[in-house]
Amino acid sequence: MPTLIEILQYISQGQIASHTQELFFGFFLPFLITLIIFFSVLQMVGIFRRKINLILSLGITILVATTQLFSTIATLLTQYGAYTALIAFFIVFVIGIVAWAFRRGREYVTGSLDEERGIEKQIKKLQDKLDREPDPRKRIQLARELSELRRIREEFRYNR
Repeated sequence: MPTLIEILQYISQGQIASHTQELFFGFFLPFLITLIIFFSVLQMVGIFRRKINLILSLGITILVATTQLFSTIATLLTQYGAYTALIAFFIVFVIGIVAWAFRRGREYVTGSLDEERGIEKQIKKLQDKLDREPDPRKRIQLARELSELRRIREEFRYNR
C-alpha cells in the first residue's frame, strides 16, 4: 500500500499509469474513508462549523497519509472492510448520542428549548418583513402572524 510520498515519487518518475489500480484501492479508497470518518466525527461533536471541520479532517488525513501507519491502516481497511464500516458507524453513533445528550442537557439547564429558539427566529424574521412591507393589507396579515407567534412564545414561557 503506497503512502502519499510514494505516490509523489510515482508521479515524478512517470510510473503513475502502471500503478493505477493499486493507487485506487491501496491509497485513494482508504484516504477517502479516513477523511469521511474524521469529518463525520468532527461534525457529530459539533465544536466547529462545517468548513472548519472539512479543513481539519483533510489536514489530519493528509498527515496520516504520509506515514507508514497509513499503509497498515489501508491494509486493515481492505481486509476488514465490513467490520471497519460497522465499527465506524458505532463510533459515530455513540459520539452523536453523547453530543446530543450534552446539547439537550444544556438546553434544559439554561431553559432555552429548540422550539422556542425557532419561534424567536421566526418572530424576528416576520418583524423585519413587517418593517419593510409597504402594502397595508400585507402589513395587517404579517401583524396577525406576528401576534400569533408572540402568543405561542408566551405559552412556551408560561408552561415552563
